[in-house]
Amino acid sequence: MKIIHIAQGTPCSCGAQDGSPNNPFRASTTDPDSFDRIFAAHREPTAFILWPGVYQTRGAWAFDEHDYAMLGPNSSLVGVGGSSVTKIKLAEDYTNTVNGHQALYLETIITGGPNAVGSEAAAVTGITIDASTARLPVIGLHVFSSGARIADVRVHGIKGVWGGYEGFGILVNDGKGSRGGGSTVNDCSVSVAQTPDTYVTGIYLGSLAVRGQPNSIVSCYVTAPVNQNRRAHSAYAANENTLVTNCVGNGFERFIFSDTSNAGDLEITGCRGDFAYCAVDYPCNPSEGNPITYRRRIRVANCTFTNNHPTSDHAILLLLQDQSPDHDKVDISDVDVDGVRVSSALPPGKFYACSIQAAKASKVWIRNSSFPPGAITMNGVYPPTPLGAVTIDGNMA
Repeated sequence: MKIIHIAQGTPCSCGAQDGSPNNPFRASTTDPDSFDRIFAAHREPTAFILWPGVYQTRGAWAFDEHDYAMLGPNSSLVGVGGSSVTKIKLAEDYTNTVNGHQALYLETIITGGPNAVGSEAAAVTGITIDASTARLPVIGLHVFSSGARIADVRVHGIKGVWGGYEGFGILVNDGKGSRGGGSTVNDCSVSVAQTPDTYVTGIYLGSLAVRGQPNSIVSCYVTAPVNQNRRAHSAYAANENTLVTNCVGNGFERFIFSDTSNAGDLEITGCRGDFAYCAVDYPCNPSEGNPITYRRRIRVANCTFTNNHPTSDHAILLLLQDQSPDHDKVDISDVDVDGVRVSSALPPGKFYACSIQAAKASKVWIRNSSFPPGAITMNGVYPPTPLGAVTIDGNMA
């Protein structure tokens, strides 16, 4: 793999700068084009090594001739001094058009590219991404690759608009034609901007990984401001074969969520945070365009959640909904809530430990857990949950 070093300074067109450690390419602190040109000129698999400093970019739409990707497939972006001293900032005059049309949302950095084939090893480490200048919904970092490694990445200033476009701090999808799975997001953080309308998910590891290596989100911290009327969407999101462990999420309607495909082999362990409506929310509308058939092998264990700022007259720890007309199209099975503690500001009878809204439900366990006084352990809003589907054990408040 080619290795290119980039440092702050005055760009030189005389050829003296070759990207080596002794002669790194220089990027102006005031001209984002000088930074973006380096990436546009090197499209093969490359490790871009950023020296400490603040670099400006015009954003992903400035790379329209390169699949809107700052980095090509199987490339990496490494801040040698770590996220505390290496920052990429969205320029005030960021590129705001896509295919000649006014952009409706922004992406700060894309790696791999949505149409690139076979990215299996993208990496972004030791970087702070500042998207606070965005005046539209914005994604901080979007990685198209299986086997992606995201570590020590801090993302600030994420925005979204309910009823419009959703913002994401870190979004990872399998690359086109890639094997799927094997991606990690470790020791990362996302902060949502203070706006009245915050349709934002902090970290979404969107790899399906049904047959590939497991994904993981580990030791991450996501925070959003507490708005009176509407909170940000979800701290985390994941679909298949994913471990979410030792993560914190505060200021969101939900702790973890997904409604965009099947979900299975999920473990949410050792996590903590607050939520306004539902901690673990996996609704499913199995329509023709969204063929969801199962929610199975989901484990929530050894977590602590608070529901001190509810935005509804009720709240739920675990919500699994079959939204088909007869509520009988989705297999919901092997769901385990173990060692979970929840506190809530709601009055007795308004907190549900578990709501399984489906006719096809089996093997649901709730054990060794503690819920608010007067909590309803099981709530079946749609057809009554089949007899014996839920096993309750342990200490319930």
